[in-house]
Amino acid sequence: MSYTRVTLQERPKTTIEPSTFKDETVPIPTKDDLKDGEYLIKVQYVSLDPTLRGQMSGQKSYIEPVKIGAVMRAWGIGEVVESKNPDYKPGELVSGVVGFSEYAIGRAQDHRKVPNIPGIPVEDNLGVLGLTGLTAWWGINGVAGGIKSGETVLVSGAAGATGSVAGQLAKIAGAKVIGIAGGKDKCDFITKELGFDVALDYKSADFKKDFQEATKGGVDVYYDNVGGEILDMALMAANDFARFIMCGGISQYNLDKPQPLYAVLQVVPKRIKMQGFIVMDHADRFPEIIKDLATLIGQGKLKAKNYVIEGPVTGLPNALKSLFEGANTGKMIYKLSKL
Repeated sequence: MSYTRVTLQERPKTTIEPSTFKDETVPIPTKDDLKDGEYLIKVQYVSLDPTLRGQMSGQKSYIEPVKIGAVMRAWGIGEVVESKNPDYKPGELVSGVVGFSEYAIGRAQDHRKVPNIPGIPVEDNLGVLGLTGLTAWWGINGVAGGIKSGETVLVSGAAGATGSVAGQLAKIAGAKVIGIAGGKDKCDFITKELGFDVALDYKSADFKKDFQEATKGGVDVYYDNVGGEILDMALMAANDFARFIMCGGISQYNLDKPQPLYAVLQVVPKRIKMQGFIVMDHADRFPEIIKDLATLIGQGKLKAKNYVIEGPVTGLPNALKSLFEGANTGKMIYKLSKL
């Protein structure tokens, strides 16, 4: 018996191309192939996240880059089918690192068991209850120190996995929330479904004028998922002592030369706090944060939105490419089907 996996073949300079990855067919590991403490996972869902682009680049970062010839790294959910670990039994679902692959060998430090929470779909453990939801929560509550009622919070990438949750958390705290998204459908989604106060379409010819009007009272907190020119605009709109949550820069990841920042010196006279963060640094808080997010979902205050694509493992590269083209509203998740 064999299975298919997708390996990294070259480091993309700009966009992901067909030559970036290679499909491989290899034998499915048996229980005898497992070391003590390991278990075999049959992958069901793969999480597609902007951070994967950085892991392909080869540049030094908070996580080791994916090596050429290695299975492309990604988080996901799968079922334990064989085990030499008494704590992980066949039939149990786990989430963690699985890669672009139909099967993966796991170790306890790489996974957590997927909790059975009534009314919450399994795939939410890769979205609002996964790293993206955790990232949104920590940015709002950890980096920004919480949101005060009446503050103005600006969120870029507002219809995406992290931005959509961050904006909702800010709204729950009593903020005026301005979201930036691309296209009418996404703007309608964040206002009509998620309750954002204002949606700004960065694809609109009137975007800069609309931005100035929406932020004329200033911005107290900015949750940055895109970087680039919009970050410059947020710096210009910031109030004194604004807090900038530096989460990502998806507008820059596929550029050979990232755009320079022109307004960064606004940090000095406005005394802006700009802080980056890696949510995995706070893994000890995850159970508490997941409980809080699940409670908000149960109360109907927080809505989850998943953009699920179903297909064979060989379709993962194209799905990942579409993430950087703005195809998704909410969290992009790939559900594996048989080849």
